[in-house]
Amino acid sequence: MDTLRVRVRARVGAMAAEIRRRREPAAATEEPAAEKDAAAAGAGHAEGKGLNIMKDFGSLLLLLLLYTLQGIPMGLSGSIPFLLQKRISWTQQGTFSMVTWPFSLKLFWAPLVDSVFVPAFGRRKSWLVPVQLLCGGLMIWGQYRIDAWLGEPDDGDEETEERAPEVRTLTLYFLGLFALMATQDIAVDGWALTMLSRENRGLASTTNSVGQTAGFFTAYVGFLALNDADTCNRYLRFEPLDEGIISLGGFMAFWGYVFIFTTLYVMFFKREEKADPDDEPAEGVVDTYRSLWRVLSLPSVRQLAVVLLTARAAFGAADAATSLKIVEYGMPKEDLAFLTTLLGSAGVFLPALMGRLVAGHRPLRSWRWAYPLRLLVGLLYGLLVPLSAVTYGTAGAGSWFAGVELSRPGFACLVVAAVLLHEVPSPKPQA
Repeated sequence: MDTLRVRVRARVGAMAAEIRRRREPAAATEEPAAEKDAAAAGAGHAEGKGLNIMKDFGSLLLLLLLYTLQGIPMGLSGSIPFLLQKRISWTQQGTFSMVTWPFSLKLFWAPLVDSVFVPAFGRRKSWLVPVQLLCGGLMIWGQYRIDAWLGEPDDGDEETEERAPEVRTLTLYFLGLFALMATQDIAVDGWALTMLSRENRGLASTTNSVGQTAGFFTAYVGFLALNDADTCNRYLRFEPLDEGIISLGGFMAFWGYVFIFTTLYVMFFKREEKADPDDEPAEGVVDTYRSLWRVLSLPSVRQLAVVLLTARAAFGAADAATSLKIVEYGMPKEDLAFLTTLLGSAGVFLPALMGRLVAGHRPLRSWRWAYPLRLLVGLLYGLLVPLSAVTYGTAGAGSWFAGVELSRPGFACLVVAAVLLHEVPSPKPQA
C-alpha cells in the first residue's frame, strides 16, 4: 500500500503529461528527452538498477525517522486494548478500533495538503512542522491524563475499586493522534519525491514500510514488555519489583519530546528543495480535487479500490482478535509480547525484501499467489485460540481439543510459526 501511493503519484504525473500531449497534437509527435530519461530511470529502478543510496543517505535517514515517529501513536493504540482487556467489553474494544480510520480516509483531505501551503516556508514543511509539533504537544499533555482515562487509581488513592476506563475519551484522543499522523504521512510521502534524487525515489516506500513498522513495534511490543513487571523482573532486573521499568505516561512524554526536537531540526536545518513542475504541478484546491476525481474514475483504479477495500474481509477479524483471545484464555501478555519482539525483525525487514519481489511491471502477480497463503494463516489463527485454552487449562469439557495435551513451549512454537507465516505472504498490492 505504501509503494502504491508513490506509484500512483507517478502514474498521475504520466496521465497529466499524456493529456497535455493530446491537447497539443503538434508536440505529441516526438517525446521530449527529459521524459525519456525519466521513463528510463523508472524502468531502471523497477529492475533494481541505478540506485545510489550514499547520494541521499542523510535524506533516507530523515525519512526513516519521520516514518518511525509516525508508527509510535499507532503502536500505542495497539497496546491500549491489552491494558484494558479484562475491564472493557468487546463492543468497547470495537469502538476503540475506530481510531485507525483517519489512515483510511486521508484521501479526502490529501489534495488540501498538496495544494495549500506557505511558499516561503515550504510546500511540505507548511504541514509537517505544525502537525508534528501538535502531536508532540498532545502526547506530552496526555501523560498527565492517560492514567485517569485508563481508570487507574491516583497516586496515594486508598480506594480499592478501580474506576471505569473512559473508552470514549481514549478513542477521541487517539483518533486525533491518528488524524495528525495521517496528515504527516501525506506530507512526508510528497516530500520524499523531491527530497530523494530520481534514481532513489523508489526507496521512499521502503523507508515508509521499515520506519512505520519499527515505530509500531517500539510502541507496541517494546512498551508492553517494559511496562510489565513480570517481564522486567524475568529478563531485565536482578531484584524483582512490583512495577515495570516505564509507565505509559512516561513513554508518551519521551516520544512527545522526540517529536518536538525532530520537528525543530526539520524546521531550522532541513531545506526543502524546489520541486520540478513536471513532478509536482502547482494546482489550486479545486483543480486538485478534480484531478483526484478523474483518477478515481479510471476503471483500473476503481477495480483496484474494490480489491483493497475487500481484501482483508476474509481474515481481518482473525488478525484483530486472535492475540486478545489468546491472552484471555491464559497466555500471559508479557510472553506474547516477548515472542512478538523476537519476530519484530521479520516485520521490519521483510517489507524491504519483499519490495524487490513486487517491483516490476506486474507487481499484482506476487500478491495473487500470496493471498491464498494469507487465507490459510487466518485458519491457523482460528486453531490457535482453542489450543491456547487447552494449553493454559481454561478449556471447557466440550472443547474440540479437550483431549489434546500441548506444552506451553510447544504452543509458543506454534505462535512463532503462525506470526512468521503471517509476515511472509503479506506483500501489499502495488500499482
